[in-house]
Amino acid sequence: VPVDWTPALPAVAGPVDLPTYAFQHRRYWLDGGGWRGSAVRLADGGVVVSTRVSTARQPWLADHVINGSVLVPGTGFVDWAIHAGDLVGASVVRELTVQAPLVLDPASTVDVQTTVDGRRQLSIHARTGADQPWTCHATGQLAEAAEGDTPQADATWPPAGATLLPVEDFYEGLAAVGLQYGPVFRGVRAAWRDGAEFVAEVALDDADRAQVDRFGVHPALLDAALHLAALGMPDGAGGPSLPFAWQDVSVYATGATRLRVRMRVDGTNLSLTLTDADGALVATVGSLVLRALPDRLPVKAVRDLYTVDWVEAGEVGRAEVDMPVWDCAGVGLADTLAGVRQRLAADDRRWLVLVPDSQNRPEHAAVWGLLASAQSEYPGRLVLVDAADPALARAAVAVCDEPQLRVDDDGRVRVPRLVRAAPGGGEVDFGSGPVLITGGTGTLGGLLARHLVDVYGVSDLLLVSRRGSQAPGAGRLCDEVPQARIVACDVSDREALKALLEEHRPTAVIHAAGVLDDATVANLTEAQLEAVFRAKAVAAEYLHELTDGLSAFVLFSSASGVFGSAGQANYAAANAYLDALARRRRAQNLPAQSLAWGLWESASTLAQSADRDRLARSGVLPIDDERGLRLFDEALRTDAPVTVPVRLRLNGSTGVPPLLSRLAPATRRTAAAGDQDRSWTERYAGWDPERRRAELVRQVCAMVAGVLGFGGGDQVDAGQAFRDMGFDSLTAVDLRNRLATWTGVRLPATLAFDYPSPVVLAGHLDEVLFGGSRPVASDGVVGVVDGDPVVIVGMACRFPGGVSSPGD
Repeated sequence: VPVDWTPALPAVAGPVDLPTYAFQHRRYWLDGGGWRGSAVRLADGGVVVSTRVSTARQPWLADHVINGSVLVPGTGFVDWAIHAGDLVGASVVRELTVQAPLVLDPASTVDVQTTVDGRRQLSIHARTGADQPWTCHATGQLAEAAEGDTPQADATWPPAGATLLPVEDFYEGLAAVGLQYGPVFRGVRAAWRDGAEFVAEVALDDADRAQVDRFGVHPALLDAALHLAALGMPDGAGGPSLPFAWQDVSVYATGATRLRVRMRVDGTNLSLTLTDADGALVATVGSLVLRALPDRLPVKAVRDLYTVDWVEAGEVGRAEVDMPVWDCAGVGLADTLAGVRQRLAADDRRWLVLVPDSQNRPEHAAVWGLLASAQSEYPGRLVLVDAADPALARAAVAVCDEPQLRVDDDGRVRVPRLVRAAPGGGEVDFGSGPVLITGGTGTLGGLLARHLVDVYGVSDLLLVSRRGSQAPGAGRLCDEVPQARIVACDVSDREALKALLEEHRPTAVIHAAGVLDDATVANLTEAQLEAVFRAKAVAAEYLHELTDGLSAFVLFSSASGVFGSAGQANYAAANAYLDALARRRRAQNLPAQSLAWGLWESASTLAQSADRDRLARSGVLPIDDERGLRLFDEALRTDAPVTVPVRLRLNGSTGVPPLLSRLAPATRRTAAAGDQDRSWTERYAGWDPERRRAELVRQVCAMVAGVLGFGGGDQVDAGQAFRDMGFDSLTAVDLRNRLATWTGVRLPATLAFDYPSPVVLAGHLDEVLFGGSRPVASDGVVGVVDGDPVVIVGMACRFPGGVSSPGD
């Protein structure tokens, strides 16, 4: 709308000055110690300096790329050592040996500790997470500076008679041997040869000059000084060399943004003198030995890559639990869905379900995945046992009361636990022919296509989808990736797929196609089950049957098949099938890897913000594209046929399911005190009805807040209808599960629709638990409606690719 400024500003000619105070402010956020970190002095006179390092915190590190990996430069270790030495009065680095390169994952933060003991022994350790082991990256010895130990610098510049060397293409030449420096590290401005020495001018670019007060000598500036060594190396002298062993390093002045460098090169041994623009001494390096970079950089366990380990939990004995048994061996998915619905609705019994050989028989794995989703929606009602003998299964449950069990042939009982994947060193080979990607025109398919070309040098890509070149963005994808051909084919149609494979004969397959059609177990139809299963599992089986001689067979599965996602029984079944198919192929000595993905942040077209919020509250975070492609690379290098790339942040609460218990931090119990020794039901029973009802309303509101992601129960209107708050079938199931756990009473899945507001629901709980009077439901509140939209909740994981609805 038009604004009338005249009441505030009289009519004036020309511009009006803005107030200056809007731009006069100070940043009040703590920096967390910065590059040099925070120090704790030790009782023996030593010190520990802790810091956190990442390309997000220190963006300049991203420009130090060696053979495709971001490394902390060796000069960074020197700066940490100098700083620690200053703190203990030993400012000379007498020795510093780099034990292992510190590789930075662009998506992670590394904890670094620099330790100096009372004898001036130094070590630098790093780890990639609180639950990861420390790795020693450097060790050394510090010493005090001796009086009169400062060498004199030569003020003549450039040296008389020195020969100017060309440096225009200097960094392009270094990149050709694996030293892919970015702008911050491309500091050599000019270079000369002076007899047996090299001299040069190096400088930081303008953007990084403001940071020099955070260092002794900026690591990028000191690293640029070392680049002169390349001028002294004989032609063809192997690949990249990195600093290995430093001796007698001293810093005399800080704040330099430009240096004059004098270097003597003797084979792989260097010595340096660094001065400022006036010839005043800045630093000296008595000796530095370079060492060739190893063929393969050390690989660390990837923080967000997991596998399922079946750990021993005991051995079956003579005792058996008294539970009804349902044998699902040979039962189809549709019959399983009908059977589980019937049993859950019939009574309150807890069922023992037999699904033998669920890990290696894909059709049984699909049944397991569907029932695991039912477990998530109906906690405590089903126990899944991988065994064929009912008596053996009852005995196993007597040994270990867990939701999922396996009984080995020798009677040992095992339970599933998610553990971090071991680092792999395998080579990734996509063959010499076309690489086929199903779902190739989706967001994820495009990411993969570019990645395969850029990282693996794939020169022939066959991107397959139902709509082919008519899919949105297909034309742009072909322009960006000229190595790609786009073909239309429904890969769940066996004959159409057979014709496609016979025509193009791919040497590698990546199956990334799929559809979503979510519903709770109570509402899931056979049509939904069939549509999702065909696109994912049936297509994978056809790819297995119709291909041979492949160098790679990669299946894009979902963590829903591992966790048993609520509201995704059809999707969990299809993806559990894929995981078992990979294990079966591997047992047949065929290439196979299944990646059970968590949620990709941008690659899933159906992931809504509400889904991401709920996942985050349950400990699952979205995977950004860069991290996802890195996890793709790492998963393909592992030996495991099935890996689980998923971002988990668990808080160690008692709500962590057994599958994730090994990853959650330990928690201490709360000490009992006074009235807390009694159960909450005993305490509530002694209250007057009005006070008890108010407390029940407060508890229900707190759980509603947890389901919806509010800050607390005080943000919930106790009289508002759940539907008006945004509840649907899955959030209703989540609320029911929380209340059932809290009360210890079986509650219906339709609880939030039968008692449609917090105050009405609290009244129902009062009646069930304490025999209180039942309130009348609010007017105008309707129950569940057929076709209610379903969203993800709890540990559910969306398919990462550009999935579509079954009708597309």
